[in-house]
Amino acid sequence: MQKVLLDITCFFRGCDKNDVTRVIEHAEISIPVLCEKNLITLYYNYIEMHDLIQKMGREIVRHKHPKEPGKWSRLWDHGDISLVLRKNTGTEAIEGIFLDMSRARVMEFTPEAFSKMKGLRLFKVYWSCGFTNCSGGECTKLLVPKGFEFPSYDLRYLHWEGYPLES
Repeated sequence: MQKVLLDITCFFRGCDKNDVTRVIEHAEISIPVLCEKNLITLYYNYIEMHDLIQKMGREIVRHKHPKEPGKWSRLWDHGDISLVLRKNTGTEAIEGIFLDMSRARVMEFTPEAFSKMKGLRLFKVYWSCGFTNCSGGECTKLLVPKGFEFPSYDLRYLHWEGYPLES
């Protein structure tokens, strides 16, 4: 149940409950219980929560290693994600990465950047402001190196807007 709550607080606030139950294991059972405990609410089938609940969930993720985002289970802040990818500090602890490219500049990483992320279940690259940055400028890019592969066989959700490689 805690795993589902952390996924929701870090990644799925404001999302349709049906979409979330397809992506997160055990969400179908956990969501009604989280509603009963008033940790989340459903508003026209969209998952909502109080800002303090979201903040608490994110603090739980950061708690053991506050200065080492590569050891967190979930990454949602573009600055933390950029740091982990640039310095190759990702670990098996990372289960999810949601990268909002409208808040980032051009981002590069090596094939090794994901090599230790063997527990990666959720990966999303998106633009919250459409394919422009939030100040209205051109779309930023995530530069993917040749030979890039996800190391995780646990990857359950992959959403990548503007995937840069040819098929």
